Amino acid sequence: MLMDELLSYLFNGQPHRLAMPMATWLASSRRFTAFVATFRTKIRKKLRATQEIESLLDLRLELETALASATLTCLLDLFPGRFILVKTISCC
Repeated sequence: MLMDELLSYLFNGQPHRLAMPMATWLASSRRFTAFVATFRTKIRKKLRATQEIESLLDLRLELETALASATLTCLLDLFPGRFILVKTISCC
């Protein structure tokens, strides 16, 4: 599934606070894109059910954790058997 198709499916063309971050995350990681494609129905349901800011922040943290996991897995595949210190900085 292409990135534009995923975004269209997830947000149904409607504005959402996580639309821009999601587009950035999808563009930055093929593994994260594969994760989102696999769990698109569940993610879409969570996006639609998220109304309060606290819930939105919880969902964003879940997605950022998945992105970080995909990034770390990619690094571990590139450098097997090595200890890798990964530092990420995230901004709201």
